[in-house]
Amino acid sequence: MKSGLKNKLMKFLESSLRNQWLRGSHVSVYVRKGWHQGLDGKIHTYLDLANIEVDQAFHHKGIFTDVLSLCQELTPYDGVLVESVLNEGLRTHLQRKVAQDKNWHEKGFNFIWEKDGATGQI
Repeated sequence: MKSGLKNKLMKFLESSLRNQWLRGSHVSVYVRKGWHQGLDGKIHTYLDLANIEVDQAFHHKGIFTDVLSLCQELTPYDGVLVESVLNEGLRTHLQRKVAQDKNWHEKGFNFIWEKDGATGQI
């Protein structure tokens, strides 16, 4: 799953596309290059993780965590925004990240991971 999705994510990030569905083994991810107001009030560019669909048989196997780690590793932007988290289990998982890591923040139904030294420049 990881290497195929990694290559697709790298190609997306290098392209002029603003959004794209990326399909990997047992997972589909909708990503976007987004501009959002950060916690500092400035506009930041983030890699938005807008939707993730995991095959039912592969739920609770760490696929979301792997995808999120990949996004954090590869983003050339100020961070990663996980958009509109409505799934309670996923929300709890991300709230634990907020409690354990100063770079994670909860903003409404969104969760933001900002790199150290994020500048807020587009």
